[in-house]
Formats: sequence, structure tokens, C-alpha cells
Amino acid sequence: MTMIADLFSPLSPGLLLILGGLLVPFLDNRIGRFYVLLLPAVLLVYLFALPDGNHATVTMLDYELEFLRLDSLSRIFATIFLIAALLGNIYAWHEPDRVQRTAAQIYAGSAVAAALAGDLVSLFIFWELTAVSSVFLIWASGTETAYRAGMRYLIIQVGSGVILLTGLIVHVTATGSIAFDHFGL
Repeated sequence: MTMIADLFSPLSPGLLLILGGLLVPFLDNRIGRFYVLLLPAVLLVYLFALPDGNHATVTMLDYELEFLRLDSLSRIFATIFLIAALLGNIYAWHEPDRVQRTAAQIYAGSAVAAALAGDLVSLFIFWELTAVSSVFLIWASGTETAYRAGMRYLIIQVGSGVILLTGLIVHVTATGSIAFDHFGL
């Protein structure tokens, strides 16, 4: 019964932006340009329609993942990332490459989802997804310089993810929890 209830709980605007970005390759370029402008704008309205609190929880391996935890601070950061996605899409209006357009939506959606994550595992997942999706943007020009820069960026980002994962493991080992609760002594 809880699984059915979980299906009807609000979804993270970040996750919706990621899923919406996966539709981009199937759209005509003219439609795609408008679509990627409309998507973050609609999700911004959706974000402000959502109530504060913990939503979109999924139980996995005895841990409860919270893909949507809304409070005033997370709402501010999600708003900033959605506005940045909108502005980035305006800036890239002329860009015909669907791969770049898709990667940009996944990157922005991952940043929004990370800002709205309610637990450390969800944060880690979306943190790493930002790293992977952004590398496709760096590699887009197809030059050797872009490839080398993308590899350096990927190494730094994966390194930061390893540091985050190490902290997550230390925290879970010490507390048995993945929640964003009190981190003090």
C-alpha cells in the first residue's frame, strides 16, 4: 500500500528536469529550443506550489531515501539552479546539438535534485550525476583540448565524490543514519 502512496507523492523538480531532458533528443530543434525554456520555467512554478516537508521517499536496503526535502533554504538553492538553467538555455538558443541540450538539462536537474535531497545517499547520487553530465558539455566541441580538459574535470569531480562518499560512510558507520539531521557532536 505504501508503494502506491509513494507513486502519488510529489516528485523532485530536479528529477523532473532530468527526465524532461531525456526527451530532448526526440524533439525537432525548433520545438526543442522552446521546450528547454519552458521546462525550467514550469518547474520553477511547480517548486513554489510544493509544500515544505519531506516527500518522495523510497526505502532501499533498510534506508529511507528522500528525493525531495523542501524547506526555505533548499527552495532558495533550487530556485537559483532553475533560474540558471533557464538563463543557460536562453544563452544556448542557437546551439543545434541535441546532446549538449540534453546534457545541460540533466546537469541542471542534478544540481536541483542535489539541493533538494533529503539524505546523504541521494545527495551523492545527484552529485555524481552532475559530474558525469557536465563532462559531455565540456567534450561537446570534440577537440583534443576539450577532451583533456574534460578528463581533468572528471578526475576532480570524481575525487570530490569519493571524499563525499567517504564522509557518508564515516557518518553512517558512526550513526547508522543517512539522514540530514544534526551533524554536530
